[in-house]
Formats: sequence, C-alpha cells, structure tokens
Amino acid sequence: MHNIGVVMYLMHNFYIFITSFFLSLIMVPAIRKWAMDSGAIDFPGERRANNRAIARAGGVAIFIPFIFSVLVYVDIDRGVRGVLAGSLLIFFTGLIDDLYQLTARQKFAGQISGCLVAIMVGQLYLTDLGNLFALGDIILPLWAGGLFALFAMVGVINALNFIDGLDGLAGGLSVVALLAFFWLGLQERNMPVLAISAGLLGGLLGFLKFNSFPARIFMGDTGSLVIGFLLGCISIMLSQGEPGAVNAVVPLMILSVPIVDTLVVMLQRSLSGRSVLSADRAHLHHKIMQLGFSHSITVFLIYAISLLWALVALVFRDSPEYWLFFVFVVGSALLHWFVNLLLQRRMTFKLSDKPKITCTAGLSSFSYYADKAADLFIVAGMIFYVALATIESETSQVYPVFLIVVLIGFVACFTFWRLPDKINLFCVLSMLPIALINYYVEVWSDELANTGTLFASADNIVFLLLAFFVAIKFLLLKSIDSVLDIFFEFFLFAMALILAVVSSDLDATYYLSGVISKCIVAFLALKFLARKNKTKALLVGLIFNVSLSVIIVRTLLCS
Repeated sequence: MHNIGVVMYLMHNFYIFITSFFLSLIMVPAIRKWAMDSGAIDFPGERRANNRAIARAGGVAIFIPFIFSVLVYVDIDRGVRGVLAGSLLIFFTGLIDDLYQLTARQKFAGQISGCLVAIMVGQLYLTDLGNLFALGDIILPLWAGGLFALFAMVGVINALNFIDGLDGLAGGLSVVALLAFFWLGLQERNMPVLAISAGLLGGLLGFLKFNSFPARIFMGDTGSLVIGFLLGCISIMLSQGEPGAVNAVVPLMILSVPIVDTLVVMLQRSLSGRSVLSADRAHLHHKIMQLGFSHSITVFLIYAISLLWALVALVFRDSPEYWLFFVFVVGSALLHWFVNLLLQRRMTFKLSDKPKITCTAGLSSFSYYADKAADLFIVAGMIFYVALATIESETSQVYPVFLIVVLIGFVACFTFWRLPDKINLFCVLSMLPIALINYYVEVWSDELANTGTLFASADNIVFLLLAFFVAIKFLLLKSIDSVLDIFFEFFLFAMALILAVVSSDLDATYYLSGVISKCIVAFLALKFLARKNKTKALLVGLIFNVSLSVIIVRTLLCS
C-alpha cells in the first residue's frame, strides 16, 4: 500500500506539473512578442552577457502557468493562500520593474509587502533554527520569527535576482532546488510543498526551453523575484511546523550557491567602501568566465556545484544541525577561496574554442543515443500499456459509438499510410481509441488498487516513464513548432485543461484527470514517432485500434 500511496502522490502532482509545463511552452512565444512590442528589452551592454536585444519579462510565462495549475488542482489551505497572495504582489512588482524600471527602494518596498502578506496570511514564521552551534536549539519568539522570516525571504529573492546573469543560470539553479524540495516534500508528505514545487517546476522547465544558451527571452525581474520568493516560502514551509519539519540547514544548503554568492559579493563591496547594490563583475559566474570558461560551460559548472550541495543536503538531512552548518560554512568558504586563488595566480582554462567543439560533439552523441532510447521506450511503453488494457479490462456495456471510434481509428491509419503528409489528422483521430483504452486502464487499475499489489500501479509507472522520455524528446528539439504546428492542437490542449477543471462536476474526477493526462502524453509520443518514423507510428496506432476491438468483441461475447 505504501508504493501505491507514493504513486498516487506522484500522479496528482504530475497533473500540476504537466499543466504548468505545457502552458509555459505555449505562452513563451506570445510573451516574447508582447515584451518586444512593449519595450521590455535587454540591450547589449558592458555588464550584459547578450550581444543582441532580447525580450525580458519572460517570468510572466512562468508565473501564470504556475498559479493556474495550483488553483486548478490544489485545495487551498492557509499556507498556500498566503504564498499565492504574496506572490501576486511580488509578480506585479517585477512586471512593473521590467516595463518601467523601478528604483531599488521601490523594488524593496514591493518585495517586503509581498513577504509580509505571506507571513501574516500564511503564518510562515521562522522560529525554530535548530541546534546550529551545538549549544542547544535556537527558538525565536513569534515576533522575532516573523522578522527573521521576512529577512530570509527578501534575502533569497535578491540572491536569485543577483545571480541571474547568464542564459539559463537562475532558472537551472531553481530547477535543482525545486527537485530537492519536491523530494523532501514527498518524504514528509507535505502536500503544499509538493504542489508549489511541481507547479513552479513545470513553468520553469517550459520556459528554460527558450532561455537556455543562446537565450531567446529572459525571465527578467518578473521571473527572478517570484521564483526567489517561492523558493523562500518553500524553505520555511519545509523547516517549520507540521507535517514533519526538516532540518533548517537543509534548505540553506540547497540554495547555497545564490545565497553565498550574494553574501560574498556584498561583503567585498562593503570592504572596498562601495554600495552593496553597486554594479560590478564580482559574481561567481563572472569569476569562472574570467578563468577562460565559455558561457555554456560556466553555467554547467555552477549547475554541478548546486547539484552537489543538494545531494549532500538530501543524503545527510538527518545529521545534527551544527554538523551540517559547519560543512556549509567551510565548504562555501573553500569554494570561493579556490576560485579567487586561481584568479590571483592568473590561471586560465582554454575551454571556449576547440574544447567547446569537443563538448558539443559529445553532447550531440548523447543527444543521438537519448533520442534513440526515447523512441524505443515510447514504442515499447505504449505497447505494454495497451497490453494492460487487454488483460483484465472489462466494460459492462458497449455503445455503438465505440464501434464508430474503432472504425475512425482504422481509417486514420489507412489515411496515414496512403497520404504521409496527413500526420496531424492521423494523430488527432488516433486519440479517440487511445482515450477509450486509457479509460479502461484507469478503471481496471482503480479496482486493483484495493489489492495492494504493485501490479495495480504498473500503468501509472509506465505512464510516468513514458512522460519522462517524451520530455527528453522535447528538450532535444530546437523548436516546439516542429511538434505542435497547427492552432487546432493548441486548442485541444486548452480544451483538455478546461475539461480537467470541470471534471469534479462530472463525478469522474480521478478517471477523467488520469485519462486527460495520459492522452496528452500519448498524443505527443505518437506525434514524435509519426514525424520521424512513419512505420513505428502506424504500428502503435494499429495496436491501439486492434486492442480496443478485442475489448469490444470480448465484452459483446460475454454479455
């Protein structure tokens, strides 16, 4: 039963993730055009990594998918209500800054306002700091806990904002942190943390498709302020109160790269007599690039450092607070000392020209094999999924429309074979038998759930793996337009989301949401196959139709 419970947690949050992910993918091109027309543009400059004008305010395509998916799928409690209310204030602060350039004081006022709303409405007090110095637990009074929470949240907001200096850097660091937070939330059964992490992760991954080097759009303050705020809120929700508070140092270690980088830069500026908000090139990513590393390798190295800290935090999460805090302080100090030592000795690494070509060749090789593996599992996974439907699924009644669906499915396969340019028609019409198969599998797995067997959740496990390989295919694409290339397909996704929203009124919430999610993934999988290998796509389409025919015939014979 424990395995089934974990799968159900994953499935519910996968609905949140996939909704936010696809909305972000769809919204980014439109937001990019709107930002360019509105003047929200980053022009090349001395402190800019871009060499051409690039739209900012891309955070709109992160925040709106996030808040929509959370509102659709999550039961809003006090904590989530506070987080969403505060995030709205932070979002509009960042959006106004991207459009009209606020002063530092005005930005701070907006940040403080949003954080205070989250603290007061959501009761997000930071009162238990744990045993940081081996002298006993540090417990703050409520008023001090509120002030410390405000300080921590504003600090994380600006830490992520300051490190947002290279293509995909802030977004990638946030993805690493969110994956770690999601894992912690899963271990502690902290549903608000799971929902917020899944929604924000989906929006970020959809956005990173367009923000990775070379970026076509920047998240701007609209994105960095909101993401930093949400990461700060998640950290407090994990480390304070119930259910199951984690060690307070663990979120600090997970967010160590942006936090320590900001503290080091502000300290250096103060010691040199400059304002802590003055502009310079003293951030970690600037120093690594000064060592001779290229833009993309610099981002990769910082990702690796962040991932290492996250793994240490997760593996040693149950260790004493003072031990973790010691490792955090010493490890951070050694990292920055080592980088500064290399700069002082004028050491450089020639990894921006020829080695970059080698790296690109290796990446191409990896992409080739990843693409092949994804194709193989998509075919195998969909066939196995269909096999589940034909083993035990039963329906007490077969309507004439089911027979029509089978007929339409075979016509779609025949049309696809005779007219190879009708890929879109083939994939759309194939959704009819696929939807019915999905429904049968949902009903059957729900009936088996009471048995407590692992096989009862096999369909969900296959589905999650299939979604993973579809995501790999998306990441390997140069443009989403090569898959979703007609307006009708975007319309289908929108209608699917609307149907999921109203499913509670149809008394079929679980079945309908499951069928919708699996149909979306199956459609994308079929579209990928159809564009690359017509025979494989046709094989999958025929298998779905034959399987549905077997189910219908068996039901008619047994009735």
